[in-house]
Amino acid sequence: MLPDMDGYTILQKIRAVDERVPVIIVSAKNDEISFVKGLNKGADDYMAKPFSILELLARVKTNLRRANLYISSVGEFSVDRNTYKV
Repeated sequence: MLPDMDGYTILQKIRAVDERVPVIIVSAKNDEISFVKGLNKGADDYMAKPFSILELLARVKTNLRRANLYISSVGEFSVDRNTYKV
């Protein structure tokens, strides 16, 4: 329902730049085929509108934790900015 391109095209563009970035599709489409299509095209999660803000926040945190975007490594050292451990 986006004006210039569909969400699947945006998803492909994000994946072309960086496959590690978590993507959660938030859509008005709540049928099983849309869920499966979004996940098969590379989304990490899918939520249909209407949704709970608390559930969205929990899913964002979960996907960020899984992506390990907050862990940086140099040589033998790694810094986890989630837990502030080195």
